[in-house]
Amino acid sequence: MTSYMFRCAQREDRVSPDALYQRVFHAITELRRAQLDVVMHLERLLVMEDHDGPIVLASVSGPDGWFDDETLMGKHQISCSPYV
Repeated sequence: MTSYMFRCAQREDRVSPDALYQRVFHAITELRRAQLDVVMHLERLLVMEDHDGPIVLASVSGPDGWFDDETLMGKHQISCSPYV
């Protein structure tokens, strides 16, 4: 299980933190439906906002490279990177 940071794909996309969380949740749900065994652990979830916009920090487990699915991330207009 690793922590990941999710943001809006375009900085000018000013959505609420809740709206970004919904995008992330739907993207993870689609990955699970695609049999990729990706799980977002809700007990380690933080939804907040900074000067660049909303952020979702979440612990997610899944196969290597699951977060590089550009089609899925593009469809939901979110970017994802490991959070250290």
